[in-house]
Amino acid sequence: MKHVFRFIGVVVVLVVLAALVLYFLNGQGYIKGGKTMHQSQLQAAQDDMSAWLSHPQELGKKPYRIECAGEFDLHEMHYYIFKFKAGIFSPWLVGVCGGFEKDGLEPCGHIWSDMKEYRAAAAQDDCIEMVERIRAYWMEQAKMHAPQE
Repeated sequence: MKHVFRFIGVVVVLVVLAALVLYFLNGQGYIKGGKTMHQSQLQAAQDDMSAWLSHPQELGKKPYRIECAGEFDLHEMHYYIFKFKAGIFSPWLVGVCGGFEKDGLEPCGHIWSDMKEYRAAAAQDDCIEMVERIRAYWMEQAKMHAPQE
């Protein structure tokens, strides 16, 4: 009888530990019914990047392959770094999509690629440079269209 109580005690401890682990993972966004906000935002960024690349003045088609290669924050906004291939034998190229607010699913419009070869060590710097160019362009546009005083 003593062994039965000991066994039950061990099972209870294991169940409590499992519940604590699941509670922690859920709190960190690893487990939820469906996608976490991060997963939804990443999917939105990848869909937007693919749509942008499909434009006739860019690749003119969806990329053969696209993967998130990293992410970063800049100017209080979140960005995703993508590496993509135009075709099966094409080199990996780098692009950026973002300008996401914390829980937003719509980027502010910072989607771009210079169609430059992807280099893991330089990808974030390349993407930051692209974002800064986009921002500078739109700031200049705003100045030109601002009412004159």
